[in-house]
Amino acid sequence: MLSNKLFKLLTPAKYGRTFCFVSKYSEDSIPGAIKKARAENEWIDVARFHSQNQNWTIKELDQHSAAFAYGLVERGYTPGDKLLLWVDEENAAEVAVAHLGAIKAGVSIVAVGQNDDAHHIGDTIFQSEANGILFSPHTSINGKTQRANLLLDLMPELIDHTPGQELKVDNFPELRNVIHTGHSSIRGTTKFKETLLYTKPNLTTLKIQGTTGDATAVEYYKEGEYVTGITNTEFLGKAQEVWNSYLSQGNKRLPIFLTLSLQTPLGFTTFIASITNGRKVFIPSSYNVAKIAKSFGYQRSDLLICDEALYSFKAPGHVAEEVEESKGYFEKILVPSDSTGVGFEVYNEF
Repeated sequence: MLSNKLFKLLTPAKYGRTFCFVSKYSEDSIPGAIKKARAENEWIDVARFHSQNQNWTIKELDQHSAAFAYGLVERGYTPGDKLLLWVDEENAAEVAVAHLGAIKAGVSIVAVGQNDDAHHIGDTIFQSEANGILFSPHTSINGKTQRANLLLDLMPELIDHTPGQELKVDNFPELRNVIHTGHSSIRGTTKFKETLLYTKPNLTTLKIQGTTGDATAVEYYKEGEYVTGITNTEFLGKAQEVWNSYLSQGNKRLPIFLTLSLQTPLGFTTFIASITNGRKVFIPSSYNVAKIAKSFGYQRSDLLICDEALYSFKAPGHVAEEVEESKGYFEKILVPSDSTGVGFEVYNEF
């Protein structure tokens, strides 16, 4: 998880660098919708990443994701390439930046199942022909081995790889770049913060080709098997449908409470619907269902987007009354009908 101090480094004043801007995107693409929303009101807060203590405006979200897009282009990514995400919920801000930045660069995100193990990840890297990986290095699988060590087991070539050299992994011939969200250096990989490139078009020869509505924004895999791919246009269409039917209702001064991972179809759809329509989204950024339920009390909202585990959660005795009272503030609850689609069930109360 990135610290507050590190995130403060993402501002121009600290870096001594200026933000990058990309002026043209297809109107039926996700970056195009973000540009339109920014033009209407760039100073409105659109996202709260709670575990990282970050509030971002649409301007900041646009700028940070553009910096990631430039960073990918600098590392040789081109439209049609793929970036696999193996990132935990504590890094929700990085997930948002990576999704939007990759899509801006014409790079498709490869999203994996939240419970996929290292074997499944290896299968997904191979099946998807991913060109890069972004992962959380210190997250443990089953409380035992950290992902950094599991990745080294999958690709021991990382041990002898040094920055500047071309990465060649025998088992994954398309792979050429590995990025991690941690603070410490890991052999053969690049830090997420070092991937961000803040510049202006007139100060760099790098060009972002952009994306179109029919380009695949995200490919979803589960247990190493391809599930579906969703284009820019499909995401925007579903996002507007969800907005018109549910998110636009109620008290717009209250944020949308989103506990689904941004790496799920409905989670990312909700995020896009919120930020492009100017309603703030609150993301607790935690796997811990009990912590999420407890946060109902201090972050009021009338709309909750959650999974079945949270919807069915019963708080322990000493906090049950407090949590049950807070649940009553939600007027609508959206729960995905499956883990790999954008369909959902709607409830009016817990």
